[in-house]
Amino acid sequence: MSSWEERMAARAAERAKRRKAEEPPEDDGPRWPGHEGHHEHVEGSSFICSCGDPATIGVFTVAYDWSDDPAEMARIERENTDFFAWLECHACGKKGVQAADTFGVWPPRRLEEAAAS
Repeated sequence: MSSWEERMAARAAERAKRRKAEEPPEDDGPRWPGHEGHHEHVEGSSFICSCGDPATIGVFTVAYDWSDDPAEMARIERENTDFFAWLECHACGKKGVQAADTFGVWPPRRLEEAAAS
C-alpha cells in the first residue's frame, strides 16, 4: 500500500491533468507569417491584423434589413456611430474595432476590463 504522501501526490496530479484538459487551447500564433506578436481585429466586415494589414484574413458579410423610412435610417446611423465610438479592442485599446477572439461576445470586453482580469 502506498504512503499518504504518494496518494496525495497522485490526486494532485490527477486534478492538474483535469484542469489542463478544461483550459482553452493555446493560441497557435498568427494565421499568416510575418505577423508574430500581433492580434486580429474585426473591423467593418473584415478580420484584419492589428498592424492594419487588410490582406490577411478575409471578409465576412452581414445582411441588414434597412427601412425605407428616412427617420428610421437616421436613428440606425446614430446608433451605429455611437456603438463604434464606444467599441474598443481589449488587447490594444484601438477604438471602433473588436478583438477577433471576442467577436460575437456581448458585451464586448474593453481594455480596462481586460486589465482587471
